[in-house]
Amino acid sequence: GGCGRILVNGHYLGGMIEAAVRDLPGVSFQNEEEELGTGGGLRRALTWCGPEPLLVVNGDICHNVDVSALYTRHLASGNDVTMALHDLPRFNTVRVRGGRVTGFDPAAVGDGTLAFTGIHVVNPGLLDRIPAKGFHHIIDLYAEVARREGNIGFVRVDGCFWHDIGTPSDYLALHERLLSSAVPPGLPLARPRESWLLDPEADLAGDVHLSGWGCLGRARVGSGAVLHDCVVWDRAVIPAGARHEGVLLAA
Repeated sequence: GGCGRILVNGHYLGGMIEAAVRDLPGVSFQNEEEELGTGGGLRRALTWCGPEPLLVVNGDICHNVDVSALYTRHLASGNDVTMALHDLPRFNTVRVRGGRVTGFDPAAVGDGTLAFTGIHVVNPGLLDRIPAKGFHHIIDLYAEVARREGNIGFVRVDGCFWHDIGTPSDYLALHERLLSSAVPPGLPLARPRESWLLDPEADLAGDVHLSGWGCLGRARVGSGAVLHDCVVWDRAVIPAGARHEGVLLAA
């Protein structure tokens, strides 16, 4: 299997995202001139969707969840929505009972709650309930459906690799996880026994000292610079003698 068509939705820095996906076969870009939220963007995408269920994946996660199995389970379930959930206390806000999602509670604690991975399959007809214009949070719709109709199912994906990268600190933590430990094949950056990844076009002075873990793009690093547990983006310039630890460095 596989996805025949992919739609990437973007708002903040949309032009950069569009440029990144422009030449990818089968990939289209939908730009939000005003922020529409997790529901408003999907509602706008209905003109692009066909009648088949839509696989939705947040753009700020790194994972190896089996989305094909999730999609197959959804087709067999008769549900309007099937969510991929796991037990991750930091994000456990989804209330479940039996095979159904029963509600969403940002203050949820204890048994009977799981975390939403940001991966779900939804029937396009359900998205018609979202207002055609303006900001909308998809979880608001899902909470209503769970309360009134009870036909939101879920698949547990405990044990899969999953990491949120919605903040700079989480972004750095992902690099540490990928570069400092054994991870499943196929994930980005994963290289056995190689704690620093260097772009072949990186310009490093001869006495630069790299320690810990890190990733260095097409950047320039001056003489005597020390980098420990860092990510350096393309076009960044690190002055001679600079010392950095645990940071993201950009142009």
